[in-house]
Amino acid sequence: MNKVKYSLIFITVCLLCTGLVDFIDRQLASYMITKDANLLTEKFSHLITQTSEDITTLPELNDVEDCNEALTEQLKMSVFNGTFIRWIGVAKNMKVYCESNHFPREIHKLLNHKINDQLSLSLINPNDDSHELLLIRHFDNIDYAVSIMPMLPVYFLPEGCKDCLEYSITFNSNPVLKFGFDNFENDPVITKNIKYKNQYFSANFSLSGNQEFFNQYRTISIGLALAIGLILATVITYLSILWHRFSMSYGQQIQRAINHKEFIPYYQPIIDSTTDKLVGCEVLMRWKRHHGELVPPAEYIPLVESTGQIIEMTFDMVDKMVADINHEKQLKVPIFFSINIVPAHLLDDQLLLFCQDLITNHRLGHHRLSLEITERFPIADLDVARAMLLRFFELGIDLKLDDAGTGYGSFSYIEKLGVSTIKIDKMFVDTIGVNNNFKAKTIEAIIAFSQESGLRMIAEGVETQAQVDYLAAKKVNYIQGFFYSKPLPAEEFFDQYGN
Repeated sequence: MNKVKYSLIFITVCLLCTGLVDFIDRQLASYMITKDANLLTEKFSHLITQTSEDITTLPELNDVEDCNEALTEQLKMSVFNGTFIRWIGVAKNMKVYCESNHFPREIHKLLNHKINDQLSLSLINPNDDSHELLLIRHFDNIDYAVSIMPMLPVYFLPEGCKDCLEYSITFNSNPVLKFGFDNFENDPVITKNIKYKNQYFSANFSLSGNQEFFNQYRTISIGLALAIGLILATVITYLSILWHRFSMSYGQQIQRAINHKEFIPYYQPIIDSTTDKLVGCEVLMRWKRHHGELVPPAEYIPLVESTGQIIEMTFDMVDKMVADINHEKQLKVPIFFSINIVPAHLLDDQLLLFCQDLITNHRLGHHRLSLEITERFPIADLDVARAMLLRFFELGIDLKLDDAGTGYGSFSYIEKLGVSTIKIDKMFVDTIGVNNNFKAKTIEAIIAFSQESGLRMIAEGVETQAQVDYLAAKKVNYIQGFFYSKPLPAEEFFDQYGN
């Protein structure tokens, strides 16, 4: 059976991880488009920056149109040494009169886009995919004009597919210059925008990929999803096995503790704040190991409730409570002893018959027994539970609602189950004195409802005088909490309150 369960866990996790394919597709594509966009930005900015530095090293010119041999030779050497320069011309009033090599350009017809105080960019043949750029350095009405290599994506991007990437660049110039390389007809499915600025220019770079670009990572993402699925499935299945073994092991420890009577009752007093007298107590289950260590209830209560061991433990604890009542120092004033039950206690009459025996044989002396049922667990059939509880009520055993307002349907429990007392949870008591707190409004509503319904109230987790005073003003006088006492072992409880 366990093999089937773990196989199903493994297969389910694997199948769920196949749903990661689209997510991984997008993450991979996003990573790659970002990487390529950074590469485009890096290389293009290097092109403009390097050319700007090259052109600024050229000597300043006077206002004389003199294309002598020395100037021509210098222009040719600049083209030869320039990484990205393929032509340099000298122009006056935007008409070329000297150039590194003969390559006619009518630059006077071009629109200059000023990128800083000394430099401008112009676009030659804006409708041509080559996008030849002119970088112009200004000296009054004498200019150097430099032709930069064509801006084809192949010069910048390591393309994994043909015709799947396109870019656009917008220079923050005066006026704005925008150009790009349109490589596909359909709308892009993924785009990355990068802003860039240095001492020479600032621009926005945009790189887009189409569905073909997106699809090239499909195989990779399927492989990754399968790998992740296998790893996660293996880890989760392994952890499930470990948890099962731990639960079994811990459950066995608990069963051994039950057999060795290591679960004992602790008693937390419930005091009437108007008289400071003991009126009752809640009987709390504590696990005291054979060497004296107390195990925190949160470590075992949820487990024993889920395994059903709580049923057997309740009987043992009440037996010990009865023994404490009869063997420790007697309490002269009759009080109630509240024991906690879960919905499973109401499924059969075991607990009823057990309590009936206690009362019939006067094993509780002049004290009363109360049941506390928590709101944390749903009761599947309230009518069945009600029928069972009526038999408890006939024995003089009343029902208190623990953790009121924190779980499943307080009002339906009160209406259907015959609750006599509401226990106000510590989470609401802690809001006393806190302004603008929703839970502070809730405690007021709980108190008002209880008073209108004729229900008794016990406040749990009370720790301060201010809380006691607030509750007293609201006529909530039964107090349980560290303000009066922590839960006590039998000897301390009966010794302290026996007089």
